[in-house]
Amino acid sequence: MSRRFTYLLEPPFRPSETKSKTVPAWLTLLLFPFLIPTLLVGAAISIPVTKVSAWRERRREAAFARAMAHAGRVLPLPAFEEALTSGTGTSISETLSIKGPFRVWWSPDDILSASPYPTASGVWYELRGEDRFEPFFRWCFLTYTSPITGSAHLVIVPPADASRIDNLLMSSRHVTTCSSLEAAHL
Repeated sequence: MSRRFTYLLEPPFRPSETKSKTVPAWLTLLLFPFLIPTLLVGAAISIPVTKVSAWRERRREAAFARAMAHAGRVLPLPAFEEALTSGTGTSISETLSIKGPFRVWWSPDDILSASPYPTASGVWYELRGEDRFEPFFRWCFLTYTSPITGSAHLVIVPPADASRIDNLLMSSRHVTTCSSLEAAHL
């Protein structure tokens, strides 16, 4: 007989109804000597793979910065700092994935007023995946940070200046956006 309804809570657990799936001790002892070398080989391979991946990401970001410079869409860091301290324009923090890359943009527009959607200004990892900000993220990408249709200027921030600029961003007119890697490398 099939159930005609679904329990909100399952009936009480009865240990006699479940069968334990344990691995026999002899099999564990037999496989254990192969497990440790396999883990060591995996660790040894992951280190250079991570280094190559980081190198490729740096090259991709450098090529992106060159393309933006060729399009006349790069703002020098001193000019960006001056614009933020004078209160003109809006800074945009863009993240492409949870592991980066992270980009800083500047637009002369007041994005907070111009946006037809609720704007996001906060810590990027708290905003990713929030459906209410997705229309803003899409609009901000197409209007400002897209390499093809955007109008904002990319700011090249050296790693040594990152924390100083981060503090400056949070004390100025600022929005946060999350773009996909596919969209950002159009």
